[in-house]
Amino acid sequence: MMKKSLDKNILLVSLCIFIVHMIVWVFSGNSPLSPNPYNSYVLQAQAWADGSFDLGRNYSHLELAFYDYRYFVSFPPFPSVLYFPFVLIGLPVFDGLFALAFSIAGAVITYLILRRGEMSDTNALIYALLFTCGSNLLFVSTNAWVWFIAQNMCYTLTAAAVYFAMRKKGFLCFLMWSFAVGCRPFQILYLPLLCLILMKQYGNGVSLLFRKWSWFSGAAVMAVFYMWLNYSRFGNIFEFGHNYLPEFTQAAHGQFSPYYLKANLYSLIRFPQISDGKLVMQRFDGMNMFLASPVFAVAVYCAVKGLRKDGRIVITALVTILAELLCIVLHKTMGGWQFGNRYTNDCLVAATVIIAFAYRKKQVSYPLALLAVYGVLFNTAGSILCYLNV
Repeated sequence: MMKKSLDKNILLVSLCIFIVHMIVWVFSGNSPLSPNPYNSYVLQAQAWADGSFDLGRNYSHLELAFYDYRYFVSFPPFPSVLYFPFVLIGLPVFDGLFALAFSIAGAVITYLILRRGEMSDTNALIYALLFTCGSNLLFVSTNAWVWFIAQNMCYTLTAAAVYFAMRKKGFLCFLMWSFAVGCRPFQILYLPLLCLILMKQYGNGVSLLFRKWSWFSGAAVMAVFYMWLNYSRFGNIFEFGHNYLPEFTQAAHGQFSPYYLKANLYSLIRFPQISDGKLVMQRFDGMNMFLASPVFAVAVYCAVKGLRKDGRIVITALVTILAELLCIVLHKTMGGWQFGNRYTNDCLVAATVIIAFAYRKKQVSYPLALLAVYGVLFNTAGSILCYLNV
């Protein structure tokens, strides 16, 4: 009976994700089969298949790193790793379908994490939708453009790492985490949280990680690959290309600096403006993160209420969010054209952990349900309007 209920809810979550995505596609003109003009990762996979690290020429509409008179993809490489087998055997890469698959998988994994956290089926369903369709993740998950597909994959892979940690599967946990780092490098900050979750499941201390050193073998292979690729392209094992984007090579304060702190902190909390009686949402550098992803407010509430239940994990998840946000606000930009504040999506899985370990309410929470409805409607409408440039 339990398995039947689980299967039904997984199907329901998947169906809800598909329906909301289809609404965005229909009204914005996007679809998973639409041609993708910003397909840097596919171009990089094709270059690898041809035996080259660089793209061979400039694509003026893409953000490419210019180094040693050659043009390289300037983003972390994991999506290209995923596309490479398809390119190698000559199959077309429908990256929009990858985006849809990762969106559905991310919602399902979120639901499973919350269920393992002893949340009721109904609340877990509501939260899974709040984290995916009801957050700023929706905007980046309905499109496979280079800036968005990596964040979409990153959420799902980081959530998978947490799920496997809760299942006592250390090897898969750290492997998924290494994939996520290959999408968004600051996901490296999730390592202490993942270790702590594993130690809790085993009821053991740090010595567990030394005894289970083989858990890190898959992640170590990926780390060596990333460093080899970085060195082969840029002569630096830690450089994946972003520092060689023109916007950063020409920046007086570089890519990261405390100089950007004040303006970027304001971008995290600023509200849309009213102009000529219309609500105008900031498209560059983001807007209020709690407005775009109300689940962050819920996570803060649950953290305060749940500190006595799993205090170490809740506090570590909070610190992870704060550390991610600090790295974000020290960056020169908060993301270009966008709806919401998409860089904060990297913090969503830590918020999931807070709610999973701090929330034990079994009865349906109607305020939560209303918040989920708001989140889905706001992000669906906002995503459509943004893609239509309205």
